[in-house]
Amino acid sequence: MVKLSFRLVAGQDPDRVEKAVREWAAERVPDGVRCEITFGAATRPCLTPLDHPALQSVVRAMGRAFGKPVRFTREGGSGPAADLQEVLGAPVLFLGISVPSDGWHAPNEKVEIDLLLKGVEASAYLWGDLAEHWRHAP
Repeated sequence: MVKLSFRLVAGQDPDRVEKAVREWAAERVPDGVRCEITFGAATRPCLTPLDHPALQSVVRAMGRAFGKPVRFTREGGSGPAADLQEVLGAPVLFLGISVPSDGWHAPNEKVEIDLLLKGVEASAYLWGDLAEHWRHAP
């Protein structure tokens, strides 16, 4: 048995990924070997542009809390973010405060307390910054 997990990034379509995996497996499974592929529920990836005013509020809030310039990473994930963004007509903002060694979603997942507290501080700054700099017109 093999279990695969796909973390989609902007521009990927869950249905196309599923089709590609099925085609890839069908071409490679030898005669006499049974192949059964099951996919769970899939969610669309989303992307908030780096120059979006709301994301710039996150940048300012995190920079203020941590006292350092913010650097971006682009990572795949799962969840309802794309649907929320579409329904609300507003960007989805992620304010990440952990590091790769925290073992995200692993049985031994952790977070450093000092980072957690800085994240709380950044969140507090974020609300004020959003109120001051970003007005979303319906």
